[in-house]
Amino acid sequence: MADDAVRDDRAPSIPWNLLTGYAGYRGVRAGLPRLAGTQTLYHGTTADASKKILEQGLLAAAGGAGHGATAGLGGPGYDPSEILKSVRDKVHVTATKPIARFHTHFAARTPLAEKIHPIKAVGRVLEGGKPSGKKVLALLLDQIKSHTLSAKGGRILGIDLPYERFETGFVADPGFGGISKAIAAVSPHDIESRYIRGSGVKQRLSLLKELLRGLPRYVKRYPGRFSTGAGLAAGGGYLAYNAARNLGRRATAKKKRATTAVAKQASYVSSYAYQLGRVVRVVIGGVK
Repeated sequence: MADDAVRDDRAPSIPWNLLTGYAGYRGVRAGLPRLAGTQTLYHGTTADASKKILEQGLLAAAGGAGHGATAGLGGPGYDPSEILKSVRDKVHVTATKPIARFHTHFAARTPLAEKIHPIKAVGRVLEGGKPSGKKVLALLLDQIKSHTLSAKGGRILGIDLPYERFETGFVADPGFGGISKAIAAVSPHDIESRYIRGSGVKQRLSLLKELLRGLPRYVKRYPGRFSTGAGLAAGGGYLAYNAARNLGRRATAKKKRATTAVAKQASYVSSYAYQLGRVVRVVIGGVK
């Protein structure tokens, strides 16, 4: 038992296990969509608008109507019609969650949205004809905040879209420079509610059936992506399992040490009591 306790106590440290456990979790999260044949997307909007989206889906006809994040982009010296034009009659999504958080601030019209407005922010930094280091730092901190914290009154909707549909039906958003579909993507096609997380069990079950039916075609068409998903999920699962097992071993070792310490203390107390009893008996016998 003592050898087991020593061996368990030599398990990797708790911070290391937590780190590898988190890495495993991220690996599984990255691998599962690739295994299932989906692309994880996000749409930043308001809490009120999200209710309608969960019922009706993301409608292309509502794109560029100024109901969501794009409506908050107007301002002096900037024509919002240009960016609205890029998403008019299109759904707009992102595969990058921080970008979706950024959008929630414009959708909810938060005070932070004013600070990170593309044109207004540049105008403030260049005010007076010379960039101010203090203002640049303030803008940088506001940008970090807008990408890490969702707006009050805003909501991010997660979307599990069949990968083939994302690859063939979406293009990089011109309003974001057409850099990458991962940053911002648009499509003239609606995204039905069954693809949106939180739309209800019945809707999500229909998505599951669709994915199972299309899985053979997906594997045949995108074998590399499927294999990568299998590797990430398996490797991540192993890391997470190993971390959990090591944490359990350390907890067991700690419990064994505590039990051993209590047993030793009890043994000492019993020995002292026995010796004290003998002394008392001798003293009492001598008095008699």
